[in-house]
Amino acid sequence: MCRRLGLPALAVAIGVLLLARAGLAAPVVSWSFMDESIVAQPTKDLTILATIANAAAATDPLLFSVLEALGGTGAPPGGGSPLDAAYEVELVQIIFLRAVRLDPGESITLPWADLRPIAGNAAIGVYGPSEARLGLAGLVVESANLFTVTVVPEPTTALLVAMGLTGLGLASGRGGAGRRRRDMLGYRGAAPTSGAFS
Repeated sequence: MCRRLGLPALAVAIGVLLLARAGLAAPVVSWSFMDESIVAQPTKDLTILATIANAAAATDPLLFSVLEALGGTGAPPGGGSPLDAAYEVELVQIIFLRAVRLDPGESITLPWADLRPIAGNAAIGVYGPSEARLGLAGLVVESANLFTVTVVPEPTTALLVAMGLTGLGLASGRGGAGRRRRDMLGYRGAAPTSGAFS
């Protein structure tokens, strides 16, 4: 259905011409991320997904043949660690072989960016919020969306630590229980003399 390419000026012009020729004056475009708060392990590649919608109140369908992801990297507007400090960010540029049509009330989910951990291992931490925009057929959709990526330890690492702590707890508990049992069943102090039970 589509292929990822660089975004040559000719493709943008074709997309704009498609919109102009169709005479579509009143689609009401909105978009959002499928997940605005992403949690990932350090070695995991991520694909950020975005949903593009034409509002139910729109009077015309939305047609576009080019999708371009914009922004999302650099210093977050409110401070924090930038996304590109931990990930190689490949913003998606898609030229559709056939124009996408969204009638009023319809939506479509498409990739917005691919993230690959730098050197294969992103540092533990929170990255973002990163401000992102979207371009359709060379026209920038004005609404911006924010998203964050929180990198957490691999489950196996956390599991090994938990198992180690549990093992230590069981070992100390078992030892203590064994001593108590011996104390209850055995004799403390000096052994009884032979006449102790006579």
